[in-house]
Amino acid sequence: MSSKSDKNSGNSDKELAVKAKSEFNKGNYGNCVQILEKLTADKSCDVKLAHNKAVAEFYKGGLKKTESFQKALKAIFEKAKLRPERLETLEDVDTCVLYYNYAVILYHLRQYRAALGIVSKISRYIEPLDDGTAKKICWLLAECCLSAHQPAQALDAVRFIEAKFVTKPEDARKKDGTLTSLALRMHRYRLRAGLQLHNLSDVASDVRLLADTDMSRAFIESYSEYLSGRGRSAVSVLNRVAGMTLPPYRATGEHVATMYYNNLACIHHYLNKPNVAGYYLRRAIAENDAATAPPAKTDGDRYGGVPVHAIGGSRHYELVYNAGIAFLHAGRPKQAFDCLTEAIQVYHTNPRLWLRLAECCILAHRQEKHGDEPGTAAGVGVKRQSLIQGSIGAGVHRKLILRATPTAASSDQISAAIPNPTLEFASLALRNACLILGEDGEGESPVTVEPANPVTPDQVQTLRCSVLSASSYVHLCLGDPVLALEDARKLLTQRLLAPAQRLLGHLYAAEALLLLDRADEALEHLTPDLSADVSLHAPDVAPSPVEQRWYPNSPVGARMCLQYNMAVVRTIRGELELAWNLLRTMNPAAPEVPPQVVQLALYLQLKHGNLDIVRSIIKQHSPQYR
Repeated sequence: MSSKSDKNSGNSDKELAVKAKSEFNKGNYGNCVQILEKLTADKSCDVKLAHNKAVAEFYKGGLKKTESFQKALKAIFEKAKLRPERLETLEDVDTCVLYYNYAVILYHLRQYRAALGIVSKISRYIEPLDDGTAKKICWLLAECCLSAHQPAQALDAVRFIEAKFVTKPEDARKKDGTLTSLALRMHRYRLRAGLQLHNLSDVASDVRLLADTDMSRAFIESYSEYLSGRGRSAVSVLNRVAGMTLPPYRATGEHVATMYYNNLACIHHYLNKPNVAGYYLRRAIAENDAATAPPAKTDGDRYGGVPVHAIGGSRHYELVYNAGIAFLHAGRPKQAFDCLTEAIQVYHTNPRLWLRLAECCILAHRQEKHGDEPGTAAGVGVKRQSLIQGSIGAGVHRKLILRATPTAASSDQISAAIPNPTLEFASLALRNACLILGEDGEGESPVTVEPANPVTPDQVQTLRCSVLSASSYVHLCLGDPVLALEDARKLLTQRLLAPAQRLLGHLYAAEALLLLDRADEALEHLTPDLSADVSLHAPDVAPSPVEQRWYPNSPVGARMCLQYNMAVVRTIRGELELAWNLLRTMNPAAPEVPPQVVQLALYLQLKHGNLDIVRSIIKQHSPQYR
């Protein structure tokens, strides 16, 4: 039995609870906290009351004391004998809101997959919850799915909201025919999911429902034009943003100027203007860093004392990743390497990023050791004067000194574990990429390549081909023919192998075998039919819209490369006449042939004692030594 005083106490507590809720809804968070403190004085073990007090105090601090709120939630979990990381402990509907708030914090800390795991579990208990809480859980589920690159699951969450809360025509449209706030929010999520899924036809029809003054419409239409291959139109549409009023970053957690410059950079990169893309990315990085700089006073909060929705607003690492790609395409590998090594601190499980780091090292090596000009393909733009190193003597006694061919590179004084644009680090980066991609197999699963969408199994295959071809080249340059041959043979067994990569695989295998003193086996890899096609994509794979520059880039160049390698093998075997016959069809006196061909021609003619032909070739390629 209960006494009259107990009933009065219960009524008093209920009145205080109602008053606390009213003060919270009015935005009087200080008053709300004071009322809740009176309640918690008698009910210190009440989990729900402690949770409400923590939320009210968080709002009282302007949503800026995120670390304190996170600690308070963990203490409440312990009081309730629950563990947020162990979702099997979630069995009670009453604790769904507690888990929801914890998932919100994880989302803003950009721990999307952890937040998604929690919100997916609590979404199963959504039926007994009130409509407001149920909507919030569904919105968070859709947001986490999109942030974790799972657009199909995000669409499922939107369809659930539509089925549960849009049951009457007035739920979707106002009297003037415009979308209600609920319908407009669902529409935005559908558009974002459609862009991730590349459903451009649905996006093109649905985006018209947004107002012309809606900033998101300009971004979505520009992105759609970009994905459709209309780069100049994408720039024109995106420039509409410049005339709009931009919301403050602290209010939304999104910095529009950063997004604007980044998108401009991506479009210009697509238009094969990497230097322009690099310029816009520098602007984007400057805007982002200025907007997201923490305030002078952080009140001891590890997250900088900014509102919770602005904690994860910085896009610095995505921007330096993009800048690294732009600089790499612009032929500036050392700048690209600096950017990508900064990005790898966050995206260390991205095999594509490890490959790009290795490509920076390879291009830096080419420019330093082989004289490649910045911005040119490997093997193209080599300075012709490098054929002759110098001369000694004068008159009839003058002798010309041919420049030695670069040998295997080595940087013993620098550890491969220290990030530097060296071939040793390239080897380490490619090994990491191989480990992440795993062994080739049928039915392999997609691979995460944050911050981009996961790559499909076919894209995993093409990525593995690129890694293996680069790895074989690096091992050859480092003087390790055994590993080079192993990677080349793996490359030649891949299913989605581009014709250009097949050519490289055979060339690298032949060179490795030659270095292993197996010239007969090397000749088996140098068949003329390999030069018929040098396209950079497999037959069933769409080509990249961004221009790819490399050598050999035509069937004629590929045939010259094969003939040169066959001539080298013949020369090593002592078959000098056959070697010269192969070179003669390439016309070594022509100015466009690679310098290696000219050097081999000089060697063969010197062996034959044809000094007049030697002088003719030198005059053609190095007129300063006539």
